[in-house]
Amino acid sequence: MKNIIILILVQFNLFSCAQNSKKNDEVKEDKVEKINYKPNKDDKVYSGDVNLTNQNEIDEFGKNNYTFIDGNLHIGNINSIDFSKEIFNVDALKTIKSINGEFIMTRINTIESVSGLTNLERVNGDFTISGCGYKLKKIGAFNKLAELSGDVTFANNNGEYGQNGITEISGFNNLKKINNIYITGNLGLKFLNCFNNIEEVKTIYISNTSVEEISNFKNLKMVNGKFSIEYSENLIQVSLPNLEIVKEHFALHENSKINGNINMPKLKKINHLYLSSNKKFEDYCNLSESIKQNKIDSLSAYFNKIDLTKEQVLEKCK
Repeated sequence: MKNIIILILVQFNLFSCAQNSKKNDEVKEDKVEKINYKPNKDDKVYSGDVNLTNQNEIDEFGKNNYTFIDGNLHIGNINSIDFSKEIFNVDALKTIKSINGEFIMTRINTIESVSGLTNLERVNGDFTISGCGYKLKKIGAFNKLAELSGDVTFANNNGEYGQNGITEISGFNNLKKINNIYITGNLGLKFLNCFNNIEEVKTIYISNTSVEEISNFKNLKMVNGKFSIEYSENLIQVSLPNLEIVKEHFALHENSKINGNINMPKLKKINHLYLSSNKKFEDYCNLSESIKQNKIDSLSAYFNKIDLTKEQVLEKCK
């Protein structure tokens, strides 16, 4: 699992380092503070890490009706390269409300639903679902999750031979602020209806999906780092109705269908706008007013259908 996360971060950082953007050295990382959770007096507590590698272990652990795990919760064998064929659901874990550690579910090709985790309210660490797309078509059921101190990662949830896999990610609408969101390598992913109430985040990185529209971050105002969308060949629209500030860069890279349909009506400042290798991108006029009002500090456009400078955008979109 650690290798998967490291690969994602390396890929993202390589892209970020390749930008010819102005670095804002004064930007401070505004992370969600990690504070040790304390159980309530009515919680039933399990102390220690929980590693559940098959259905029997899940069902037996669930019989204890724990509500608070004072440690990490791992579902699937995070230390194995093999996929589990012995986990079908997590229904027995329906009483869990708090995890004072990270949550990882990984390398399971038989699970069909995560609805058993619908009562989860707090995770004091990273939240990761990866390599679970053989039969799992939708990731949802997390609308009670209100506190999350780490990163959210949905990675490589594909079917056999990289086909199909999850088609929708929904929920997570009780979260207001988290650190980083990585949605990458989910080739069959068509619908994002999640994180609708997030207001502040450090990084959003979306790559290798089949989504046509990014419009789920309806209340997002502040990106303290980067917002990047890459290798999503069906993407035709990005709509961020309340986005005000991106402190580093906003990037579109290798999205072959999008042509200028970027809507950010409340934008106040983007440090650097980066558009690269979007084969049909030639219409910059949705961005012209923001450029005119100096809300976009710098623009780099390379290998699109048409590449323009800020001055050329203003001239073309009079």
